[in-house]
Amino acid sequence: MNGWMTATDAAAWLGVSRKTLYAYVSRGLVQAMRDPASLRSNHYNMLDLRRLVDRKMQRADLSQLPASALSFGLPVLASKITLIEDGRLFYRGHDAVTLATTMTFEDVASLLWTGTPGKSAPMVGARATQPAGLTRALTPIQRMVIILANAKFLEIEKRDTSVGVNDRILRLLCSSLTPRQRRGDRLAVALQRHFAPNHPKASRLFDALLILCADHELNASTFTVRCAASTLLLPSVAVAAGLCTLQGERHGGMTQRWEAALRGLQKPTDIAHVLRTVQTGAVGVVDTATSLPGFGHVLYPAGDPRATLLLNMMAHTFDYQKRWKMVRDLIDAGRQISGQAPTIDIALAALAHVLKAEKGAALGWFALGRAAGWLAHAREQADTGTMIRPRARYVGLRPRKADPFLLGQDIRADW
Repeated sequence: MNGWMTATDAAAWLGVSRKTLYAYVSRGLVQAMRDPASLRSNHYNMLDLRRLVDRKMQRADLSQLPASALSFGLPVLASKITLIEDGRLFYRGHDAVTLATTMTFEDVASLLWTGTPGKSAPMVGARATQPAGLTRALTPIQRMVIILANAKFLEIEKRDTSVGVNDRILRLLCSSLTPRQRRGDRLAVALQRHFAPNHPKASRLFDALLILCADHELNASTFTVRCAASTLLLPSVAVAAGLCTLQGERHGGMTQRWEAALRGLQKPTDIAHVLRTVQTGAVGVVDTATSLPGFGHVLYPAGDPRATLLLNMMAHTFDYQKRWKMVRDLIDAGRQISGQAPTIDIALAALAHVLKAEKGAALGWFALGRAAGWLAHAREQADTGTMIRPRARYVGLRPRKADPFLLGQDIRADW
């Protein structure tokens, strides 16, 4: 999600007039930035807007909560797993960027699930058993959903321990990306052998990628997983619900959007066309409300630290490759157009492009990493012993004391 809004959208999001919005700016409560596409209009910092909404809701009657309450608004449930604060991402109190440079994905998965880092135990054991009908014509996400719907796996899951279930789920999800696995490999090594066989050191890059994708607080897919887990669904079914949600255009769809656009990057002169393709997106119209989708994030006003680390690691790993140089130049051009830094969606798509990975690989990597966080949230939610069931604030037609439609009707109990 981009970190800036137009005046009209910002005022509507706050539930105030544009005059009040301008007053917030003059008081230093909201940062304004000149729209590079129009010298007569400004964009407004969404992080500042979110803070104002939070303050407003803390003082307001619950019946008067604005529609933005569930859109980067106040927290809706308690969690000990992930904190996003001051432009940084933390897993159980540990900086995720630091974890990505010092630990393996297995270590961090254990941290998310139990609060204690693991010992890098290999997750890839015997060759994973997959249901019939899985073909490479399906995207990795589609194969993941089919694998988790395997009845034999569900029978095993019911008899397994919780951590054992988590290990098996991640291993099966990885098998949708890397059908030929070696016994004893960690997941990042399995990904490196399949997608970057000529770059042995890229396993460190895949570890970082999976770790940085592992969790991001209560985004749409994670909240879906928690809702599913609160009804006591099996963990694999809750993860499948997350996989379905992740594919939405406003969620993991941004990764898919960039991955598809980068397929058109074959020579340096394609850069302008690729950027315009991203701007037009599925609707075929240039998005003027956001300078360039994929650049800028409301929670990271100084830049997405996940993307920064991954792109730096890619520069170190693929410095002399032509495809990487073109991607690097494209990202630099995007920075100039938007005035903002790239998000992790672009970093994932860039890696898929450099490695000439199969269609959907970028979102598949995202999903494999995020599944570790989903499993942590599923367990945390199940342990609360409660079901997520919020109330709606009704804004429709109010019923009358006596409904004129029923007056004078002869109601008979003959059904």
